[in-house]
Amino acid sequence: MKMPRPFRVIVLVLAATSFSCDSKDSPTAPTRGGVSFLMIDCDTSGACNARAVCAGFYCGPGTPEDVTAEAEWTSVDPSVVRMLSPGRLQAVRPGDTFLKVTWSSAYGQQTVSVFPGTPPLPTYFIWGDAFETGKTPGTGLLDGAVIEILTGPLKGRRTVTGGPQYAPPGFGTGAPASPGRYTIYGVPPGVHRLRVSKTGFKTQETEVSFESGTPQASFEMVPAS
Repeated sequence: MKMPRPFRVIVLVLAATSFSCDSKDSPTAPTRGGVSFLMIDCDTSGACNARAVCAGFYCGPGTPEDVTAEAEWTSVDPSVVRMLSPGRLQAVRPGDTFLKVTWSSAYGQQTVSVFPGTPPLPTYFIWGDAFETGKTPGTGLLDGAVIEILTGPLKGRRTVTGGPQYAPPGFGTGAPASPGRYTIYGVPPGVHRLRVSKTGFKTQETEVSFESGTPQASFEMVPAS
């Protein structure tokens, strides 16, 4: 597998609550407890070094504790991402999976994807709804609007508002159908351009930029005539 030049990427793992980090050396202490891990750097072979940190309610008071060597690291699908050793993981093939880190009574997990030519990347989901202009998401929701990603490694991935929202293999069953709502899974951090189209309405595009979390992009649809 041909890999890009080395670069840094931060992976945020969720446990009981959300976590964040300011840099590879100074994770922000969570409000409650759990294990987070930072993917510090990746090399041209697709292997990445990571550090696991346990802090908060489940891990005891004080400074976040480095538990990289003691934690149990698991890839749910080792045919996509495999663990070489504690804190060392490698891309195997393009696909989607979960990574889990467990230490004592604390744990964390993160959805991760490998795209052609990339190391393991953290992934999240973009969600939102489509509704008719002049109305509100509560009164004018539109089913059947096609949401498509136009750029990046997910170029061409699409879904339809109001229908069952299917997740990629390795990500679970996805979201159930909900009027006017859509969800696109397996989206890595960065800038993504979205297009929405529906018969009888004007097609429109927007950009979504995020570093982590679950960004929302809703569309106010204007009739074509």
